[in-house]
Amino acid sequence: MYLCQTILSEYLAFYLVVKLIQILKRAFQIFITCINLIWAFPFLLILRILKPLILVKFTTILTSRIGHFTIDSSFYLATLPKSSGFPKIYHWFWFSPGISNFYWSSLVQRSLFVRPWVKYLDYINNKLPGGESHIVPSLSASRDKDGLFQGEIERFSISKYENDSAKSWMRKFGWTDNEPFVCLLVRDSEYLISDPNNRGFAESRENWTYHSYRDSDVETYIEGIEYFLARGYWVIRMGKICAKPVPIRNSKFIDYPFLDDQEDLMDIWLSLNAKLFISTGTGIDVLPNVYKTPVSLYLNALPLINLSSSHHMTWVPKYLIWKSTGKYLTLREHLSNHHLETQFYEDAGIQVVDLTSQDILDATWEQEQRLSGSWIDTEDDRNRQRRFWEILKTFPEFSTYHNWIHPEARVGAHFLRKMGDAFFD
Repeated sequence: MYLCQTILSEYLAFYLVVKLIQILKRAFQIFITCINLIWAFPFLLILRILKPLILVKFTTILTSRIGHFTIDSSFYLATLPKSSGFPKIYHWFWFSPGISNFYWSSLVQRSLFVRPWVKYLDYINNKLPGGESHIVPSLSASRDKDGLFQGEIERFSISKYENDSAKSWMRKFGWTDNEPFVCLLVRDSEYLISDPNNRGFAESRENWTYHSYRDSDVETYIEGIEYFLARGYWVIRMGKICAKPVPIRNSKFIDYPFLDDQEDLMDIWLSLNAKLFISTGTGIDVLPNVYKTPVSLYLNALPLINLSSSHHMTWVPKYLIWKSTGKYLTLREHLSNHHLETQFYEDAGIQVVDLTSQDILDATWEQEQRLSGSWIDTEDDRNRQRRFWEILKTFPEFSTYHNWIHPEARVGAHFLRKMGDAFFD
């Protein structure tokens, strides 16, 4: 009994100390905010008075998720108007809490005016009436449905020194310049559970199960990895934090999440210099879209309506099966059931089934053949692609996700062959 009382007392004391620290941190944050609002209020009034001559617009950039961070900041750089005449227009940005990639943040700050104190001006401007002209509207919803990035636009650029530094990092593993490599990003929930940027949002592993339909088992990709290794490619598994290593022992395979010498520069450089980027549709895989290179292969990617149609890519979704009948969902049923939470699939009576190792091998073989120019679509393949896009374009929410379709955007031929004509009923 005494031991239990002692343990309980120690636990209670620890709990109270933690709560006290949290309260003090919150009080300090409020104090700092109040101090900054004192100067920000008159500063904002001055900016509003000067609006006929100088118009300053404010907005934040979401930085805690690398996918949103990279594509949203790229949208701003590419689309914000350059002023000529009066008023002179300036765009001031501030980063949201938690930086997912410090190298990318340095790239952004070379080209955009980003300061932490801008958030106080933005906050007051949103609270006071008449501040609409100082607000930068959301440009992209983290999606390029109009093919903006396929044009000649301004992009954040890696310096020669940084490019040389990245190559030196690769050479440590035996890589030589210009050897082709493939990036592989397989989503699991470990990053969201373990990354400090997300701990304020989720206190436990269970908080992230609502996204578990997007997870995949990296071991089902082993045959696909070995296919590329056998053809002389390097394969770099991407990600900062992953649940388990890949059991492959090959000098040309780099299991990046389990390296001690990770560098934020490499997350970006690898994504932009690969021959092919294979992903499950998550995070940093937006960079091939932003920079028009490399080609992307999405495997186990859901929802199907969300396929990245505005750049050169192949999309192969997970299978959706009706629990009541054991039948695959048709394309129209796929599109109608574009759920974003695992529980919604459960409620709809749908089983989400991963691609098999053979499916993944078939898709990687197909994509490698396309890259080498040796793949030839059959007449049936072309007809299935045509039917796919025809049905997709009739879906009521098509314009929400798509507009301009890249001529090399497709669903995997092997997947459509396997699904057969019933998929289009």
